[in-house]
Amino acid sequence: MAEYFWDRMYDTERYRYGKDPNAFLAQVASDHLSAGASALCIGDGEGRNGVWLAGQGLEVTMVEPSVVGARKARAFASERGVEARIIEEFFPTDALGDALFDAVALIYIHVPEDTLGEIYRAAAARLAPGGLLVVEGFHPDQVANARPSGGPRDTSMLLTAERLRRELIDHDETSLELVSLEEVTVELKEGRGHSGPADVVRMIARRV
Repeated sequence: MAEYFWDRMYDTERYRYGKDPNAFLAQVASDHLSAGASALCIGDGEGRNGVWLAGQGLEVTMVEPSVVGARKARAFASERGVEARIIEEFFPTDALGDALFDAVALIYIHVPEDTLGEIYRAAAARLAPGGLLVVEGFHPDQVANARPSGGPRDTSMLLTAERLRRELIDHDETSLELVSLEEVTVELKEGRGHSGPADVVRMIARRV
C-alpha cells in the first residue's frame, strides 16, 4: 500500500524533504499569488509546501494519505504558527466538497501510468477560473542518467512535457491554457530525499 510506504519513509525525526518549499512552487507563488488566495497542495507529505504558502498569507488545504506525513505537517504548521487544513486521504477525495482554488500544486506526484491522467485532470478540475496548476516532477532522464537525487525507478511513473500536454492541455476534459512548460536539469536542495542534480519537468497552466 502506498500509504504504508510513505508512513515508513516519513517515520523519522527529520523531515525527509526538508522544511523549505519547492523552489519552483515558491517562485510561482511569489510571482502570481497574493495573501488571501487559496491553494491546494496534493500529496504534500510532511507539509513543506503548504506550511510555507500559509506563511505567505494564503488559505491552504493539503491532501496527504500518509498518517505519519499528515501528523508531521500539523506539527510543522504549529511550529511556524500558521493554520492549514490537512485532509488524510488519497486524492481525489470527496472531503473537498465543491471547493475551488486559486492554485493547485502537484509537486513530485508520481503515480502509476494508468491513473496519472485521471488524478492530474481531477487536480485541474479543482481550479477556480483564472487559477494556476503548478507541476514539477521527475523526467525519465532522471533514471537514464542514474541521478541519485530521488524519484521512482519505474519510468512509466515519470513525466515528460509531451505527456503533460497530452493529458492536460490538449485533453477534452480540461479547460487549461499553457503558461509555461519545460524539461530542465536543476540542482535540488530538498532535504536528504531530493539532493543534487535532477532532470525534471515544470509546468504552469491557467484555468480559463
